[in-house]
Amino acid sequence: MLQTDLYSFSYKKGSLVPWCKRCEAENFYKDGKNSHGKQLYKCRKCGFRFVWRSDLPNRRFFSRVISFAVNIYTTVGVSLRTLSNKLLKFFDIRISHEGIRQWLLASKKQHFVNQKLDNCQTWQVDETYIKIKGKGHWLWIVYCKETKQILS
Repeated sequence: MLQTDLYSFSYKKGSLVPWCKRCEAENFYKDGKNSHGKQLYKCRKCGFRFVWRSDLPNRRFFSRVISFAVNIYTTVGVSLRTLSNKLLKFFDIRISHEGIRQWLLASKKQHFVNQKLDNCQTWQVDETYIKIKGKGHWLWIVYCKETKQILS
């Protein structure tokens, strides 16, 4: 079981609840702090001591939280500050709007044209007329229907 499972959310507070990384039991207690000042937990079932931390390296938050925030921002269209306030209100996650903006920049993927375009059976073309500094331009975007890969 991954630590990023949705079942690890506490419905009382909306925050993440740790479980043992060895036996996956939720019966644990706080057992001091390690040399870096991180909270240690000890499982009552197997006695394993662990630090509850993110599944991403050098990140404070779990990948599910980051992808949830990026998904909400890109689909719903709320502002970064509103999203920051909603994460605090509903999930007790304190993150600034600038932190969410950094998540958005990190989640951008550059899509390059694959050299193997033989498998693309259907292309779609989207055209639009835009004005830049008062001068009109036509913009055409050609992309593969199946893979959504931009061809031209």
